[in-house]
Amino acid sequence: MTREVNRAVVGDIDRLRRDAGMSIRRLADEAAIDAGYLSQVLAGLRSPSTAVLIALTTVLGADLSIRVYPTTGPTVRDGIQARIGEELLRIAAPTWRPSIEVPVYRPARGFIDVVFDEPALAVTIATEIRSRLDRL
Repeated sequence: MTREVNRAVVGDIDRLRRDAGMSIRRLADEAAIDAGYLSQVLAGLRSPSTAVLIALTTVLGADLSIRVYPTTGPTVRDGIQARIGEELLRIAAPTWRPSIEVPVYRPARGFIDVVFDEPALAVTIATEIRSRLDRL
């Protein structure tokens, strides 16, 4: 876990502990972990495992949820795909505004490789770039 994520999750756990009026020792005992270790975790000196986080949140009556949210999309590793994208951007008419790796939230989360908008015509074109033919 990154330090920022770890700090946020541990902060939430400590806030729940304090809201419940629970001592560090009691939380550690009920979660079956060492109180000294928990003190170090809460002080940001140690990074707990997912199992420890689950044990702590369970005692506090909370759920730990780990999710993956797309941000910038997958890295283009296919050299041909990258060249196709570069060529699309190069040959587009100047009136077309390109956007790369546009996030999509519905019906499924993901990214569209290239989107072109033509404001005067009120037209949008979205395309996925593939360097191989899946079907014809």
